[in-house]
Amino acid sequence: MDGSSWLQFLLLIFFLSGSVYFALSESSMSAANTIRLKGLADDGNKRAKIALHIIYNFDHALTVILIGTNISHVAFASLSTVFAFSLFQNVPASTLTTYTTIISTVVVFLIGDMIPKTLANARSEGIAMACARSLRLIMKILSPVAFIFSRLARFASKLFKGTKQPTITEEELYHIIDTIEEEGVMGEEQSDLLKSALGYAKTTVGDVMTMREDIVALDIHATDNDIAQLSKTITCSRLPVYDGTLDNIVGILKLRKYFLNRFSSRPVPWQELLFPPFYTTTDANIDDLLQEMSKQKEPLALVEDKDGKILGLVTTEDFLEELVGEIWDEDDVVDENFVKLGGNRYQVNPQLTVTEAFRRMEYTPDNLFISSTKSLQAWVLENLGHIPEEDEEFNFEKLNIMVTAVMDNRITEIIIKRNVEIDLPLIPADAAVQ
Repeated sequence: MDGSSWLQFLLLIFFLSGSVYFALSESSMSAANTIRLKGLADDGNKRAKIALHIIYNFDHALTVILIGTNISHVAFASLSTVFAFSLFQNVPASTLTTYTTIISTVVVFLIGDMIPKTLANARSEGIAMACARSLRLIMKILSPVAFIFSRLARFASKLFKGTKQPTITEEELYHIIDTIEEEGVMGEEQSDLLKSALGYAKTTVGDVMTMREDIVALDIHATDNDIAQLSKTITCSRLPVYDGTLDNIVGILKLRKYFLNRFSSRPVPWQELLFPPFYTTTDANIDDLLQEMSKQKEPLALVEDKDGKILGLVTTEDFLEELVGEIWDEDDVVDENFVKLGGNRYQVNPQLTVTEAFRRMEYTPDNLFISSTKSLQAWVLENLGHIPEEDEEFNFEKLNIMVTAVMDNRITEIIIKRNVEIDLPLIPADAAVQ
């Protein structure tokens, strides 16, 4: 080879190296874990800081990378032909052009694209940091050209403007959590806690409140003996006090303060110990309400409708249980909320949430969003559209839900059977639980 051939060969190596470099940069920057890089940057790693800056401005970086990649590919292909003609002057031009095109395409694809991208995906953070300084320099050099192409791309995107999609959807986030759990990065309990946190912000008071029929309250005319007898049968520390009906709440009695007063040297009538009640509505978001109740130092709120009728009550403990599950006090009696009857049948307390019942059954709904913080009772009423009679049932996916006991218009017992094939009204998966 003469001097010009050697120069052509060196330029071929240079442009092929450029293809490798830009392929490494593109894949490593797009695949790098920003959380890890941020941790390194916080520890003082300058290359990690530069890499993060490039990733946060990846649109500009990608324009520069694409410019560099195309220049490298076109230059390599053109020089390959020139180099081949300088070496094989006696070979027919058409034959030489064909072979040169095939060989250069394979070389660029394997060495200049596929292999470096595979390597970059496997070691994204390390390669991203290794390329960071030089890529930042190239971005500065090609900045004027990149600016023009960016403007053209922005103009084109406006012409074909569509609905902007979120970077990640809630469903994808659930899938990510499941994947992390499957890979062993976190346990099942941690995964469940994250899923509970995702649904927590959408949960309303109506989903978690204690129903009106289950409220333990005290008549304003109750005697000390009445209060003493009642306190032996309950575990709550506060009681709503009503005058006449539950819709006429006059205050909240703290049992601890009541007993301190009763056995003091100068007791006062217990009616003078009442605190004003705190009210909320069924559609209130529990996340916002928890903050408000914490601010007001109110652990209990009465739930009322627009006419002032009491529908139920809710406590801060109810909110926490939405995240961490049932919280038991040392004096609590553990109820048989979930009993296996055999034959894939389960007797379930209607106050259990749909999520908890499905979890105990080890049943995974076909619809990812079927997990609900609603109680089974609320879920059944919502889907049937009326107060059911005993032995009324319906199918949902692979489950048969039967109401086996109703008392005072309240569902008191439900039996769920798996894998049934009977002709009953089927609740659509996309509408059954919201």
